[in-house]
Amino acid sequence: MSLDSPARSWLLDRLTERHAELERALAEEMERPRPDEATVRRIKREKLAVRDRIAAIERGAVPPAWMMDAGAPRSGQATAHGQSA
Repeated sequence: MSLDSPARSWLLDRLTERHAELERALAEEMERPRPDEATVRRIKREKLAVRDRIAAIERGAVPPAWMMDAGAPRSGQATAHGQSA
């Protein structure tokens, strides 16, 4: 099973947004007088995992099934803008 273009685009958008959220969270934590090392490690680990997922999708790898059930529009489904995916 491969991702069709709208689902692929949607998933890449969500992952890119999550990566940016993690970048902001990491910057906030690092600005603290005493950043929590466990929190920094957790954020960095998740950020790396998101980056790896993005890279895999961009090179055409099929994401795990749980990613497909994350609400991505599938062919024939209407998107938030009322267009059919």
